[in-house]
Amino acid sequence: MITYLPRFLPVGDQPFELAETCVTVAQYAIYLAATGGEVTHSADDADKPVVNVTYHDAGAYCAWLSKETGTSIRLPTEKEWQLAASPDGRTYAWGNEEPDHDRCDFWQAGKTGPDSVFAHPSGAGKYGHLGLAGGVWEWTSSLYASGGSFRVLRGGSWFFVAKDE
Repeated sequence: MITYLPRFLPVGDQPFELAETCVTVAQYAIYLAATGGEVTHSADDADKPVVNVTYHDAGAYCAWLSKETGTSIRLPTEKEWQLAASPDGRTYAWGNEEPDHDRCDFWQAGKTGPDSVFAHPSGAGKYGHLGLAGGVWEWTSSLYASGGSFRVLRGGSWFFVAKDE
């Protein structure tokens, strides 16, 4: 079932929540329709993560969603994202076991795009977040420590191999 709002989950005893999944095509399409943007994704991809979103697009979506809901919604910092993905030093969100297609979305022969944001429930992190490895790169609000204006990305991509096979 496609819902209007992302589902936000608390991260331990930290004073923030992070969306359970990446923003879906359906959720982003509602934003585009409301703001006069052009919807370019297929309805068949409704529960897949939206792709080709710039940092500024992601910030605009958060600002719009904040206004619509009356709740402050923003991109996580790198530290917040990392706490959700690996709060106790685990290698991956699900633990230390190697990546496989049950846990995360990565490249395989014939694959043409990311899977549904709900396709890998056994890859959930300690607090229930999905898609923290593979799938799509996720924006954070943090700048790289080396300076400049480059933002930190986290997660990974369906387009990359998870390990040497």
